[in-house]
Amino acid sequence: MTRATLKSLACSLAFLLPACGGGNGPPPDPDMGLGDQGVVDDMGTTDLGNDDDAGMTPVTVAQRPGRSASIAVDDGATTIAVANRGTDDVTFFDMSTRTERARVAVGDEPNALVFHPDGNRVFVLNAADGTVSEITGARTAGARVVRTHDVGPEPMGAALSPTGRFLYVSSWTGGALHILDTTTRDVTSVDLGGAPYAVCVTNDGDQEDVDETVYVTDFYSQPGTGREGTDGSRTGRVFRLDADGNSLGEVTLSPVAVTGVLPAVDAANTQAFPNQLYACAISGQHLYVTAVGASPAAFEGGTDFHQNVHGLVHAVSLSTNTEVTSRTINLSELVTALAAPKRFAPVPVSIEFVAGTEFAYIASMTSDAVIRVDYGQSPPRAGSPSGATFLPTAQMPTGIAISGATAFVYNEV
Repeated sequence: MTRATLKSLACSLAFLLPACGGGNGPPPDPDMGLGDQGVVDDMGTTDLGNDDDAGMTPVTVAQRPGRSASIAVDDGATTIAVANRGTDDVTFFDMSTRTERARVAVGDEPNALVFHPDGNRVFVLNAADGTVSEITGARTAGARVVRTHDVGPEPMGAALSPTGRFLYVSSWTGGALHILDTTTRDVTSVDLGGAPYAVCVTNDGDQEDVDETVYVTDFYSQPGTGREGTDGSRTGRVFRLDADGNSLGEVTLSPVAVTGVLPAVDAANTQAFPNQLYACAISGQHLYVTAVGASPAAFEGGTDFHQNVHGLVHAVSLSTNTEVTSRTINLSELVTALAAPKRFAPVPVSIEFVAGTEFAYIASMTSDAVIRVDYGQSPPRAGSPSGATFLPTAQMPTGIAISGATAFVYNEV
């Protein structure tokens, strides 16, 4: 193995997950080959070659709802893809051998990526240059960029519709959602305001994308009814759109009462409002949104880390589009209830569920850990039946992907 391979593998840690189902179908047919000549069309897309499979294969529907992270696994469980922000490239690993298969240069500061349902294409968000790199041949050693699509400034999150026809891309500093038609390559934009960040798309399992719903988190909190600087002064916001980008309204995420952390904190009746809405995931009939909970009010004449910052995960009903408070959790409270050793999770940056279960795995960037939460219990509980209170990672985990009974975590440092 080369030094590059060893370095890349150190960034992707694999964990075996307890009580998980598995099984994936066979991968699609291999890539048909690419041309070499690059041209620029009139739709803001730089075309670097011909991918003969585009629009010529049967429609493949994704197995899960759409989301993105710095790491992803294809539905066929053949390939792991990692967006390397520091080196401006994407690494592809063979799923069976865990060895590097290809490394592809993309745009500036790639921070997230998604696999197309066909398993052959990958779309990469390049935050610094406001583009999306389209890679084909992802299952082969010949993976390469065939197109670069211009989108808004600082694309931070994306999700594909179930058939892969539409890619929804957030523009963090542009206040917009950009919709890329992956067949015609047209890009349309929807003004949202705020700071759009994570994107999730529902998946009802059929070949019709028009009936799906798109959810986009607003990264920063919004003013509420309370006095600024108090614990209950702000709320979280999630934009809701139909598949064509038409607004369906907004979902409000409320402050969470802080309990079960310290007796003194409980007695003070503090709250934490959702800020920095890093990630989202859809599982079953719920949307889950991670946030850094802020409690800015002074506590006992000062502040205390047990009180002022909390890792939150808000739950939203897909049928009513309202928050389900019985499923909204404070990770500080759940971790406090666990036996030592344990790690608090104040900055939950990525969340994924084991398919077909209510087991969530949440990557915490500042604690170098993954926390398991069982939403099948009421109230939800953290920890594992094996007694493990957390799964240690390397430094600064930024993304998690789950395939069958294995979780893969990308660590940026």
